[in-house]
Amino acid sequence: MLTQSTLPRRAPSLATFQQCSVLRRISSTCPTDGYVFCDAAPDTNPTTMQIEFFNTSSVVVRTIQQAGTTLTARIFCYNGVWVVRTASSANTNVTIATVCFEGFLSSKQLTKLN
Repeated sequence: MLTQSTLPRRAPSLATFQQCSVLRRISSTCPTDGYVFCDAAPDTNPTTMQIEFFNTSSVVVRTIQQAGTTLTARIFCYNGVWVVRTASSANTNVTIATVCFEGFLSSKQLTKLN
């Protein structure tokens, strides 16, 4: 199952992004696909949202980014391990250990939140 313990949340790799979201994970028992859903926190309006997937060495192995306030990423279970494709059109998989979801907020928005 895809849970908080099997794919825990971690801090962003870039200081320009803020962890400002609600992170949900949905899956079934392996080998079924899983999804990571991320929604911007209330009262924020990020210009860009992204999900970073990290391996066990804390290296970013895949970043998915788009404009808007909601972002969804599909991940896969292969031989009992959660993996992500190296690119949307690729068939190469890399093992993932943690996930981070961030939104890029302007300095004006950050001041308002503080």
